[in-house]
Amino acid sequence: MTTTAELESWLTQALCRLLPELEARAVAGEPLQELRFKELGLGSVQALELTQALSRLLGRPVSATLLWEQPTVGAVAAALLAPERAGGGAGAGGAGGSGAGNTNGAGDPDAGAT
Repeated sequence: MTTTAELESWLTQALCRLLPELEARAVAGEPLQELRFKELGLGSVQALELTQALSRLLGRPVSATLLWEQPTVGAVAAALLAPERAGGGAGAGGAGGSGAGNTNGAGDPDAGAT
């Protein structure tokens, strides 16, 4: 992924695969990029699946809390591409780029829900 638009498109398609009910909204032209993930119906399990897919796509760790820290498709795309534009670094990838950052569920609206 080299541009924000490309990453936003990939994220929107991935969200539609994870949450099939979003497909109709996307086809109808609703701008999903600026809606909060919670508004789209994304839960913690799907968020984890999406961050794992992003890690594979980008070839680097992506923090499991990224989608709660950057709660829209546009914000995630911008955060993930910012380190590349600045010449690298841990950036949105988590603590030291390990992706192991905060594991206590802080910022996760579904944390503690069982």
